[in-house]
Amino acid sequence: MQHVSRRFYSVVHAVGSKFSTEGNKLTSLLETHVSEIPTKNILSFQQGERWALMGLSKHARGLGAGLAAMNYTAKDTILLVLPNNVDRVFLQLAASYAGCKVATVEEYSSSVDMQACIKTSNAKAVFVTTHLVPAVRAAVPELVVAGTSGKNTRHYTENALRSTPIGSQDFPQLKHVFHTGTSREPRFHLLKHLPLYFPVPNPLNNVKPMSEDAQFFSVLSSKGEVVKNASRNDLLGDANKVADSLKLKSDESVMLCTKGDPYSTMVGLLACMKTWSQLVIPNLKDAASAEQFALSEKVTAAIGDINVPKTTGQRVVKL
Repeated sequence: MQHVSRRFYSVVHAVGSKFSTEGNKLTSLLETHVSEIPTKNILSFQQGERWALMGLSKHARGLGAGLAAMNYTAKDTILLVLPNNVDRVFLQLAASYAGCKVATVEEYSSSVDMQACIKTSNAKAVFVTTHLVPAVRAAVPELVVAGTSGKNTRHYTENALRSTPIGSQDFPQLKHVFHTGTSREPRFHLLKHLPLYFPVPNPLNNVKPMSEDAQFFSVLSSKGEVVKNASRNDLLGDANKVADSLKLKSDESVMLCTKGDPYSTMVGLLACMKTWSQLVIPNLKDAASAEQFALSEKVTAAIGDINVPKTTGQRVVKL
């Protein structure tokens, strides 16, 4: 596997990296835009991260290829318990590339009922931050390894991803647990080991298309209750409504003024993709800094109603 820096990507696509996007309007939209203007900025976070279409596509495809190589299919679900950051966006797109389903917990916090979320989503894989590793161990006792600590812990690498069953009695479908940090955690995999950037042959070539109307995207509460289910057609349809309602034009910046709602984030990203604009994600816990960020990004519209910047001129839409 070739690991590529999360911040710097080659503009050259390797031979054989193309794959079929038949029956997948969501990834086709991204790939079409990448082929036209790969360096167009599409996503900006107040923390300082900015992503162009090319980087977004490449990393999401790499993660999707990793999932496909581990035989994740339309019947499987990945569960994301992550803050509204770029890892969460990458993995949501990766699920579409791999042809599996994705469930995302609505609000990231240490109070998440991990057992309920795993049970409701029927997750085959769980992705968490390092901060939530103890919560996952508490929910899945089979992940507890006695007598291991520090540098002596077993480090699961990309070579072990296909051969380390969890064997949970409560969650027999659960096969992999990933965390986004760099520390060694027994029985956990590192997210950075999942992507396959230039696989030959490419496992994405064998992905069976999921129906555009089939359930693809779920949002769960922190208690594991289903808040929303959506298909890819639902996501794209709402993205069209947002773009039309805001009358978005190319090179505009749209601020996400929600509490990190995963559905609004994905719909906003797709709406910006369709209109060649940029989705801006602020730190809404600090209204003053968010306002300054809006000014620096020249925000002209907003999705949501939390601390909407004055620069929008009332161009606001709620989902």
